[in-house]
Amino acid sequence: MAGALWVLRSAHHIFATCLALELLGMGLALVVLRWLDDSGGGDAAALAASVFVIAVLLASAITISEFWVVRLTGFLLAPAVLVGLALGLKLLGLSASRAMAVSPAWLALAAAPWAWWCWREARWLGKPRAARQAALAAGYVASLLVLAVGVGGWMHTPTSLASPAGVNELWSGAHAWPRWLSVWLVLVSGWALMRRWRENGRPHDSVRTLLWLACALLAVCSWFSPVLGVVTLVAALAAASARWRLFAGCGLVTLGLLSAFYYNLAWPLAAKGLGLALLGAVLALCVLVTNPRGRSAASATVPGSRRGAAWILLGGLIALGIANADVWRKEVVIAQGQRILVSLVPVDPRSLMQGDYMQLRFDIPSRVREELDRFSSNSIQWSKRAVVVAKLSDRGQAQLLRLAGRDEPLNPGEILLPLKQLKGEWVLVTDAYFFPEGQGERFVSAKFGEFRVLPDGRALLVGLADAQGRSIAASASLNLERPH
Repeated sequence: MAGALWVLRSAHHIFATCLALELLGMGLALVVLRWLDDSGGGDAAALAASVFVIAVLLASAITISEFWVVRLTGFLLAPAVLVGLALGLKLLGLSASRAMAVSPAWLALAAAPWAWWCWREARWLGKPRAARQAALAAGYVASLLVLAVGVGGWMHTPTSLASPAGVNELWSGAHAWPRWLSVWLVLVSGWALMRRWRENGRPHDSVRTLLWLACALLAVCSWFSPVLGVVTLVAALAAASARWRLFAGCGLVTLGLLSAFYYNLAWPLAAKGLGLALLGAVLALCVLVTNPRGRSAASATVPGSRRGAAWILLGGLIALGIANADVWRKEVVIAQGQRILVSLVPVDPRSLMQGDYMQLRFDIPSRVREELDRFSSNSIQWSKRAVVVAKLSDRGQAQLLRLAGRDEPLNPGEILLPLKQLKGEWVLVTDAYFFPEGQGERFVSAKFGEFRVLPDGRALLVGLADAQGRSIAASASLNLERPH
């Protein structure tokens, strides 16, 4: 390890730098593993090992000459600090369930060095080691954002909101105070950013109003997803110091956390849709409040405003054109395609991630499956899409025969079907059929997938059919209760 640090201090060649990094990482891993083995393991030994790793990484950051390696050191430093904090709290008597509940608090403590660096940055500018410290801080905060995604995925708040007992639990004890801490971080971060911008003579009143509205919205969301408090703190510091790429990264992490919350929330889709509609109405009202008619009328005469409106209109037309072109192609298949039935084999029919749908697995003969596997593994024509020949029975049931050759003539009663690989399985068009929420029992008797197929091989799944080939229709009445 000492030799590796000596090389990293003086070497500028990429090969020598990478070799020294491997030696340093190998030496660090061997020391930690040997220490844990000799001490018999345990939380105290693991805490000592994490402190040792932190010390080595900090010493490396001081020694290394290449700034990209210093950033990498900062990226590795953040998880070591987080593990050390978790082990320290565990030694203080924190149980596993409480440890999971307060994990956002660990992340807030881990973000404290970044906040301290931003506060002291102006005093360190121009000093000899300022650039090195900035590189270390950049890697550290990037790692914090990655850890925020992991910790946010570890939290199981949304499922707790499905029952009154779960909601009551979130308001009490160890589950409550990290959430209030997150709300406090959001509000304090917004206030500090506003104060910093006011000192610099910006922004306009409308921007300040939007900032306060955004903080209020994030404060509410952070109670449900506490990691948002730390992400908002990092975003505020990034905006205050004009680190706009980091600010954009915080925005992406925020969107990811909110999306994960939405998909894990155990509510009916109707309730989720109503919530999104209300949120959209609130945001539209905020825009109207912060953009009075007089200001908007005055800005309408500015050429830049007209260009912006034209780009928005063009983007909307492109989005609508692409969506409607796809709908039109599917309508052609439905209207002109031949009705065929493809056998299904039993598979788990339920999933709550995207509402209610049946997962489909098609009955593909073993010989056809072997041909498909050889086709997909061929080094020259490797592909996740294939075309097979199927023979139709009098009932319209398709039986897969073989992989279709290029320009192969078809025999009477044969058609072409397109297959593609999804999640390692060959499927026809799709591997799922969606139906109205709460109507899963209607589709339990499904034995066939009902398709419309055109002569050129285009196919579309339009429904499911029972053992007699009769289409299974959804009920006209909408049942909003999710079946147990």
